[in-house]
Amino acid sequence: MRSGGPGSRSAKLTAAACLLAVALAAALGLSACGGGSPAATANAESPAASTAKPSSRPEAVPASGAGICASQVGAFIGAMDTLRTNLVAGLSYEQYVGEVEAIRGTYHRIPAERLALGCLKAAGTPGENGLNKYIEASNTWTDCVEARGCEAASIEPALQSRWRQASKLLSEAQRGLKETRR
Repeated sequence: MRSGGPGSRSAKLTAAACLLAVALAAALGLSACGGGSPAATANAESPAASTAKPSSRPEAVPASGAGICASQVGAFIGAMDTLRTNLVAGLSYEQYVGEVEAIRGTYHRIPAERLALGCLKAAGTPGENGLNKYIEASNTWTDCVEARGCEAASIEPALQSRWRQASKLLSEAQRGLKETRR
């Protein structure tokens, strides 16, 4: 069941606006975008419609400015890169949903309240938007699996389109991550 439908306030927040609000609120000592936990299925709300959940364990933060962004979002970006590689090799529905769920877990461990605005803009936002495309593809595939008479071939163009969009956004996030290291 999907939550955060089109009429909900949280669904209207964009990924960038929510993460930007969290980053700004952290700087001001306020809370933004509320709290919450991820749904148990890939057919749940996307990160743009959900809230970033800070890690329950402290994150090691390098002393220098270089590498801080990578330490905060690098595992998330790397997990999506692994999914992109595995998609080329071929994944079953169950494998795909499992990988998307693992990435969502990595996403929710990002210390959003400590992300620098440069990191957010360069890598965080395009990465989150890419994850949203992978989740949209998962939702499309799940809808087909659950629908009587739906053939996987009928949704292949939609899946491929979302995966291409996700790949482009992931490449943008990877470039941004490299830029923050300079």
